[in-house]
This record gives sequence, structure tokens and C-alpha cells, in this order.
Amino acid sequence: MQLIGVLAAALALIQATAMASNSSPASNAYPDHIGVHRAGAERQHMSAIGTDGQMYIPVWKASDAVYSRQEVHDFFAPKNIRAYSLFLQAFYYMKTLPETDPRSFAAIANIHGEPEGLTYDNFPGPKGDSNKGYCKHADPLFPLWHRPYIALIETVIVEIATTVIAPTYTQNTTQWVALAKTIRFPYWDYASDAALKDPYPAIFSQPSVVILVGPSGAQFTMENPLVSFSLPEDIYDEMQSSGMRSQDTYRTGALSTHEVAQTRAQVRLLFDTTLEDWFAFSNTQMDSGDSQNPRQFHSIEGIHNNIHGYVGSGSYMGNPASASYDPIFYFHHCNIDRLTALYQACFNEFPDPSIANTPLTPFRIRPGSNDAWTSYDSNSTRAFGYTYPELANGTRGTQLARSLYQTYTFVDPAGIVDTNPNGRRRDSVKRRDISTRDVGGSPTMYQKATRYLEKGLAKAYSLAGFRHSIEATTFTENKPTTPAGTDAAAFGGEAAYAHYSVDMHSIDEPFTVVFKVDGYTAGSSYVFATRKNHHNDVMVIGSSVVLTFELYQAGLLHKPEEWKKHVTVELRDFVGDTVDLKRFPTLNVILRGCLHDAEDKDNNPYTKWSEDAIQLYP
Repeated sequence: MQLIGVLAAALALIQATAMASNSSPASNAYPDHIGVHRAGAERQHMSAIGTDGQMYIPVWKASDAVYSRQEVHDFFAPKNIRAYSLFLQAFYYMKTLPETDPRSFAAIANIHGEPEGLTYDNFPGPKGDSNKGYCKHADPLFPLWHRPYIALIETVIVEIATTVIAPTYTQNTTQWVALAKTIRFPYWDYASDAALKDPYPAIFSQPSVVILVGPSGAQFTMENPLVSFSLPEDIYDEMQSSGMRSQDTYRTGALSTHEVAQTRAQVRLLFDTTLEDWFAFSNTQMDSGDSQNPRQFHSIEGIHNNIHGYVGSGSYMGNPASASYDPIFYFHHCNIDRLTALYQACFNEFPDPSIANTPLTPFRIRPGSNDAWTSYDSNSTRAFGYTYPELANGTRGTQLARSLYQTYTFVDPAGIVDTNPNGRRRDSVKRRDISTRDVGGSPTMYQKATRYLEKGLAKAYSLAGFRHSIEATTFTENKPTTPAGTDAAAFGGEAAYAHYSVDMHSIDEPFTVVFKVDGYTAGSSYVFATRKNHHNDVMVIGSSVVLTFELYQAGLLHKPEEWKKHVTVELRDFVGDTVDLKRFPTLNVILRGCLHDAEDKDNNPYTKWSEDAIQLYP
């Protein structure tokens, strides 16, 4: 407790300086006062630390209030400055704790991947199946293993905000403490309407941020703790073998509106009744006995992998060994947990009972024990004391699925102005100039395309009588249309996808599968590959890329018989260099059209896939 007193005194001294500047934000990096504390007696007052000094995640009492996590754009909005002031100071505090403290950012980040053999908080046994990380990938436990992981960092932040940061506000202390208890980790919804207008929120890249600090709530400019993390030297020494070039985490990319549109199309399919299967939903691992089923290629893990690639191919976020050391990792995975919770609420799906009791190590569920959470324990987010906005009112089943279909309507990136100000390594890829293209096909098709363009992609997506259009100057939300008087199925449907399968260990590092139409990049899919445990390890995974947008711009969307002549695939290694396809002997690519507007006998929306797949490679 003496250390907390030292911290409070240091806070008071710095914050008095902030107050002296009237209400103007101080022009300083965040002060060093948060670095004065180290692991010590103050750990024992944390409710997530047992009397034996070991971390656990307590089961939320049914009588206690459950609070909703907020989307990043909402959580970091000016109106929420009091809450995010507490959150950011707690995050910074956590980052300065030594790696020997299980509450520290370094210790929590170490859980996911490497260094090899460095277990968490003296949890017995190896560090996961491979001893290279506890995380589950290409595994049906993937979504629910990450649930207690994000709950752990959330628990630590709420505790620090409540017991360390809030008491420094000597004015209205009770209100600050009460607010701190309601904070939940924000999620980054990179498929939302907000993401179309702001694909890469500034909170992930701006070097400083204005907050309110104690004792009076004066404005102060602090160093932004979400931009990067400086690894302890011993951990960085290990990470260099995974290709990391700096002790401070860095990112090589940032989402563009085109990638948001790609992601949005993939997210929408999660709530399709054709994916009503936990194994197919939960992970990228292929079911060898059902390799042609479209649902094999549309998983929550595939979406997850792509975000890692968009943001971090060639850097920390792009490698399972190092991704969790980048603060953005947790906002990303918080959204993956949200999508999982929404899927569960729509379809009531759950891991097979044969694996549902598998311990989700190293997340202890009670003090004084090494009993870990299981999928049964973590089936509901309420067990951890949080929920999501879409679930707060109790909506479930078909009603929720319809609502999510309406939320994630089709978006054609040709009608979106990319407002992302961040420089991106991928901006050099060849894009089609649609202003001069020659639209082939019959006069009817040409006239249809001309009208489509002249009206600014005018036909809004319609589902079961619902019409969703967004009034904004930065983007337009629409979808391609089927020529009048034609059978949609005969034209390949309303959308087109490349479905591929490949051994994730093909080159023993993460890699990117890129699809092009006439040489123009249509989209990419990231293989978030872990390193082999043994030389002959093989893990065939499946995923997909949206081809709809580029095929339409080429006048080919409704001509599936032409697709094979115009679509090509290439593979790039971790740093973006092209790799010979011969190094991927298991690679298989098929092209498929689909009709998103189909309805089943109960008028529930679903995706009707074309019966015939076009073999692209080999």
C-alpha cells in the first residue's frame, strides 16, 4: 500500500502542473510517475489475485450488474472522455509493470505466443500443445479460448482503474470509482458503417491523446499507450528469430475502405443459416470429408486472420508468435469475441461435448487452484460480467440474424472514397481505373452497367422488404444487380468468391493469398500460420476472398464461363515477396457464384451457392 501512496503523491505533483495551465492540455508526453511502482504488496488488494499471489478470472456473480462493451469509435468519442481517461491511464500503468507481475502487459502478451516455454504465472505443464504458445488456432476452441484471454486483460484494467487510477481524483472520487467499475474493453468493428468512413481509428496511431487527470479532472496530454509496446530485452531477443526488426512493436499496414468492404461481405456470411455449424464457423481447419462445401471457407478465424494481415503482415501483428505484444491485438480480438457471441445468440451453437471440457489454459477460474476455464464455463459472456450492445435487449435467434443482415449490408468499394490518411505499404498495388474501362457483353449488359454507374451504384441492398441506405458523402452502400429478365443462377449469382485450401505450414511462416482479375488486385486472404512443431507437420486450412467487386468492374460478374481466363492467384511471404506456387503443393482454388437474396421455407435469409464450382488451380 506504501507504493500506491508514492504513486498518488507523484500523480498529484504532475497533475498540479496540468491544472496550472488552466484548462489547456499540457503539451507533454505522459509522465514517468506511472513507472515508480513495481510488483509488490499492492498486488494483494486486487480481486483477481488470490491469496497465493496467482492470477485468476473470477466468475461473475449473477446478482452483479453486467456492462456492455462499446465499439472503439463510441468508446473514444469526446463525450466519453472520463471513461477513456481511466482506461488509458490503466493501460499505461499495466504496460510499466515488470514481466514478472502477472498483471503486466508483458506477462499477459506472453500467453498467446512466444517465447517458447515461458509459461504464465507458474501455471503447470507446457505452454500449450507446442510449448510455443497457449493460443488455439485452426482449432474449434479458437473463439472460446480467446474469450477468457480478453477477459483477463479487461479484469486487470478495470481493477487498476478502480483501485489505482480513480482514487487519484480527489474531487468526486466516489463518482470516478463507480465509473471505473463499469469500464469494459472496447471492440474494433472493422466492418461497421463507422469503419467505412474511418477504417483505421486515430486512437491506434496518434502519438498523444488528451485526457482528464486527477485530482480535479484537468486536461492533460499523455503519451498514447495504444500505439506500441517496448518489449523487455529478453523477450525481444527471442522475437528477432520471428523476423521482428524493432524492440518497439510496429505495424506495416492500416485498413483501407476496400478492405473494410471485403471484411463486411465476409462478416455478413457468418449469420447465414448455411454456416450453422460450430466446426465450420469456429476455425479454418478443413473437414477432409466435405472439402467442397462452401461453409468450409467462411469462418470467424478466416476473418480474424485477414485483419492480422491487413494491419501487420511483415510486423508484430502478422505473426502468431508476436501479435499479442501489439496493443491493437486486444481490440481486434474483442471484436472476434463479439462476433462469436452474436453467432451463438443466433444459432445456439457450441463446441462438441467431446472437447467442451478441455481446459482453456492458463486461465484459472478460482483462487488457490490450477483449475482452468472451459468452453462450458465461458459459453456466456455474462460469466465474465460483460455483454454487447446487440445482445443487451435480449434479442436472439432469427430476429437477431435478420438484424445483423441489415447491419452488414453489401458495400461496393467502387462507390467509396478512401478517407484513410495513413500511408500504407499496399497502396502501390495495381488498381483498376473504372473511368476508362471497356464493359464487354451484350448491349443489355452494357446499358445495365452504364445505368449502374451513372446512378452512383444506385440499387440499395434489399432483404425481405428491408432497404438499407446510408446518407454520407464519403461512401455509397449498394450491390451489383442481375440483368432484367435473366436467371440469377445462370449468371453465377449476385456475388463471387474464390475458395481456397492450403497447408498453413507450407513455408513455415505466415503468408498471403492474393487474387487478381486481369492483373488488378481483387482481394487477399492472410494465412496466420504458426511454425511447425515437426518437419512433416501438415494442417490444411480453408478460407476465401471476395471477387464480386473486381469481376463486376471488368464486366465479368455474370459470366462465370469467363472467370478462369481472367482470375489469377499468387502467394506472398511474410514480408510481401512473391513465392513460387510450386512451394504450395496442397494449394487448391475453386471459384463460386452465389445469390445472397435467397430465402428458405420460413423466409429466413440465406446464401444460395452455385452447384458447380470452377476449378482455378491447379
